[in-house]
Amino acid sequence: VCTSCGEASPRWMGRCPSCGEWNTMVEDIVKETKGKGRENMTIDYEVITNTKRLFSLKINSIVQINTSSDEAKVYHIDKKTGKCITLEDIFKDNTDYRAVLTKEIKKQMRNNMKTDKEKVYFIDKKGMNWTGVGKEADFYINNKKELVMLFDKYEVAPGYMGACQFCIPQERIQNIIKKEYFVK
Repeated sequence: VCTSCGEASPRWMGRCPSCGEWNTMVEDIVKETKGKGRENMTIDYEVITNTKRLFSLKINSIVQINTSSDEAKVYHIDKKTGKCITLEDIFKDNTDYRAVLTKEIKKQMRNNMKTDKEKVYFIDKKGMNWTGVGKEADFYINNKKELVMLFDKYEVAPGYMGACQFCIPQERIQNIIKKEYFVK
C-alpha cells in the first residue's frame, strides 16, 4: 500500500503506479474481513496459440483490493522440442530484436496518443519513460501470425489504460524471426 496516496498493489514496487512517489509502497497485511471486505482475486486461462509447432497458454489474474491489478503471463511450449520458449527463442541468433520491437511499440504508442488524446503512455516524459522490451516480456502469436506484445497494468501506461497490448505486423520483423513459429 502506498503511504502517500493509499494505492494498493499485489506486489512490491519501488515507485507507486498511481501517484508516482518513490519508496512509498509498504507491505500491509490484509486482515480477514468475514465476508464484509472488498478483496477479490480472479484467475483464469486461455489457449491462445495451438499450431503444429507452438502451444501458448495465457494465465490471467485480476486482484482487487481498493483498486485493481491486471496481470497476464503467457507460457509457450515448443511442440517439437517439448521445451518452454521465451521471446528470444522466436528470433534468429545475433539480432537486436528487442530494439526493433521497442522502436515499433513506441511508434504505435505515439500514433495512439496523437489520434486519441485520452491515451497516455510512459514515453517521451521526464521521470516516466518506458525503457523498452525486456528479455522476459510477455507475448503471443495471434491467428494472423502477428507477434502480440503484452504489458501489465501500470507497466507502460497509467492504470486507467489497463493492460496494454501491441500487434507487431510480421512484415516489420520478417527478416529476424524464426518463421517456423509463425506458421499454422
